[in-house]
Amino acid sequence: MNLERFREKSKEIKEKITCIGFNQDYSFAQIGYQNGYQLIQTSTFETLETKETDYSIGMFSTLYSSSLIIIRSEDGLKLNILIRKKRKENKNENEKENENEKEENEEKEEEKEECGEEIICTLEFEEPVISIKQNCKYLVVCTKDKICVYLFEDLTRGCYRTFNVKASNGAIALSSSERSYLAYSEKKGDLTIRSLDDDQVIKNFNAHQSAVLQISISPNGSLLASVSIVGKNVRVFDLDNEKERPILFEFVRGKSQATSYGLSFSHDSEYLALTSDRGTGHIFCLQKASRFSGVFLSVGSFAKIKLKKKVPAICAFSSQSPDQIFVLSSSGTLSIYKMNLKKGGECKNLKTIEI
Repeated sequence: MNLERFREKSKEIKEKITCIGFNQDYSFAQIGYQNGYQLIQTSTFETLETKETDYSIGMFSTLYSSSLIIIRSEDGLKLNILIRKKRKENKNENEKENENEKEENEEKEEEKEECGEEIICTLEFEEPVISIKQNCKYLVVCTKDKICVYLFEDLTRGCYRTFNVKASNGAIALSSSERSYLAYSEKKGDLTIRSLDDDQVIKNFNAHQSAVLQISISPNGSLLASVSIVGKNVRVFDLDNEKERPILFEFVRGKSQATSYGLSFSHDSEYLALTSDRGTGHIFCLQKASRFSGVFLSVGSFAKIKLKKKVPAICAFSSQSPDQIFVLSSSGTLSIYKMNLKKGGECKNLKTIEI
């Protein structure tokens, strides 16, 4: 999530931080700065990589736990696709016995070179890139007027598919490569779900009365959640259901309007996390909600996270412990909270680190 558009409203955003995010399986927290980037392993809270650059990171994303990195330029018109060198490999290469001082210096110089980055290719655009999504097959790039799809196996080939879609807020979602469903909004409040493998529209339906702001697809690709710019309700849809408008649940965030920052499913698709500018993270339980059956039933949040500051923040679920939730805040913190799986309620902060 690029933070530039939120700075006037949120004065407590850390000055040097330009963007925040998690990778696809939430194993990495990703932080972009005015002069570099940082990768933090969520299972240990250890910094895996810190890289200084001579340019500001406008957007920053990794592909799962691989060494592939995608960096958007500050003006948004370029995407650099890079391979980073793994630090552990460099250290092992330098662990040699009985080296004299000259050889050690040469090894250090070699390590510095190995810790750099190799640019695979650079993609250029006429309009600024406002969001990027990727799985193991595809890289999806969204600008104000179009969505461009690239094949990772042949990035130099250029754009694989293009959809002329006006997505000014960059609301898109991409499922894992098992299905490769792309979700986006072509019209106000509508959602289109397209299979990138065969370029077929799977579903097209009205999700909200207002413009869609956030979209998320469950890890197995069967569920889709969305929030509008009003931000009062979260709706969950069944992508395997043949109904014209396959709504399963509606969750209520609150009665007042709010700007949503992030929306994410748990690994087992049983929980859904939402953060907004109201300073609260909401956890919705799909198991405890009643399935939609013609009568419009709305359910409130199962658990809540009280954020320390009302700044842009995003949530992600731990793959190792289903009751643990990570919160990455633009104020410069990464936290882990514990949720009571039986009772819900307010989540307990277990640990917070400064970034």
